[in-house]
Amino acid sequence: MRTPVLILLIVASFSPVRVFGADLTVFAAASTMQVMKAVRTAWNTDNSDDIRLIFGSSGALARQIEIGAPADIFFSANRKWVDYLTDRDLVRSRTRQSVLKNRLVLVAPTERPQPASFDPVSDLSRTLGARGRLSMGDPRHVPAGIYAKEALTKLGIWPEISRRTARTQNVRLALALVERSETPLGIVYRTDALQSSRARILITFSENLHSPIRYEAVATNSNNPRVARLLDFLQSDGAHRIYRKYGFTPG
Repeated sequence: MRTPVLILLIVASFSPVRVFGADLTVFAAASTMQVMKAVRTAWNTDNSDDIRLIFGSSGALARQIEIGAPADIFFSANRKWVDYLTDRDLVRSRTRQSVLKNRLVLVAPTERPQPASFDPVSDLSRTLGARGRLSMGDPRHVPAGIYAKEALTKLGIWPEISRRTARTQNVRLALALVERSETPLGIVYRTDALQSSRARILITFSENLHSPIRYEAVATNSNNPRVARLLDFLQSDGAHRIYRKYGFTPG
């Protein structure tokens, strides 16, 4: 019974210093950390409302909302978790909107030699070696891990690779393992890899190998009157410019 509390403590560690007295609280996928902080900065230039950002894996955040955590907007990296809250009548489904699109990539530490080419079917296991692990989000609840499992399954190598994975509670932690060279390879979002100086992209997975990577935002049942304006802002031209700057595609 202690797990939800621990998860809340973990995701709270990603939040900004100013967390009390916020007018709007957004629970957002860990992979949106940089872009959502930039969105908050842009929002603050024209609005007096303060935004509290809490980051974590979409599954962990959805479960926190389920047990009563105070969120006004849920911003998920996978529609599954919006469906999860919708089925439990914990969000206002009419406010649901697709905001961002992303890609899935395989990364390695920058200090490792750069291969001329990389075929995951033939090269992934060899690169891991006898003891190496593939870092990825936990496919039981982390969207990036779910997409990674789908891709590796379609490539026909999941049964072998699944036993050699280092599974993390969110995609940022999967990237961190690669950045620290604790794992020789990892599967993360393209946007996270682009912001890293210690990990480089080996391949971008074909979008045919996994479900579409779409980030959805939805209002919870908090009935905060400020929510509609923020949801509108997420679809604005100004917000779209920010998304592209950080490697996302609007929509």
